[in-house]
Amino acid sequence: MSNQQFDEVEREAREQGVNLWSCPTCGNKPDHPMPVGEPVPDVVGWASSTYRYLGKDYPCDCAGQIELARHYLLAHIPERYWRLGKPEYFGDKQGWRETEGYLAGWPDFKRFGLGLEFHSATQGSGKTLLVSWIARQLIQAGEAVYYTRFREVIGLYNMPYDEQHALAKRLSHTTVLVLDEVGGAISDAQRKFWALEFEDLMRSRVDGNRVTLMTTNLMPEQMDEDYRRTYSLLCATQHRYEMKGVDVRRSNEVHRKDLELIENKETRPIC
Repeated sequence: MSNQQFDEVEREAREQGVNLWSCPTCGNKPDHPMPVGEPVPDVVGWASSTYRYLGKDYPCDCAGQIELARHYLLAHIPERYWRLGKPEYFGDKQGWRETEGYLAGWPDFKRFGLGLEFHSATQGSGKTLLVSWIARQLIQAGEAVYYTRFREVIGLYNMPYDEQHALAKRLSHTTVLVLDEVGGAISDAQRKFWALEFEDLMRSRVDGNRVTLMTTNLMPEQMDEDYRRTYSLLCATQHRYEMKGVDVRRSNEVHRKDLELIENKETRPIC
């Protein structure tokens, strides 16, 4: 990573409350910790340690875990999703198969700039878990990824000019943009403004043949009504999948699994 990227990682770590000075999975500390304020070096000595997961002890790859954490911070992926994978996914089974198929065909999808959209009328169907899983696998494959929520994009122009310009460039030029929770406006004036900003971003990405992964609770008909010009662009550059099923968060399955880990003093590794 460059010094500028290290600075960004540290800022994002502070915002997300992530400690970069110990292993995020087992809590192990490096043999020679750096003074506070110094960047985490690329090569650090780690004593051997283990973490416990699902009743078994595993050797912890502390260097690998903190490296993943740093890259996920750089991509602004929320920490909540760093450790979630197939065992924590309780949604539409075909939805998971869509992610597997997309990753398997990634070289061609990238070459043609083809993205993926998960939509559902139901909250909590697992859409963000799926796109974050794809994003993390692409990061591990060396791709440049940036995660953001739709409302943060719309609020871009409230930022100071220099920050606004830098972020707008990154949103347009990053290889893979994860655009989470695309929502609808609540007034005609807001709808017109959002439509213009959304089209401007997506047109720059489509013209640059760059991939966008997207989630929304808007069904295609409503997306077409609110964002007609952008919807037309995306029709040619995104595969859409409608998530079936109920709000899995309300089933308490993930909450129950988290409580079991707490009771057993276990942790999921970053994956």
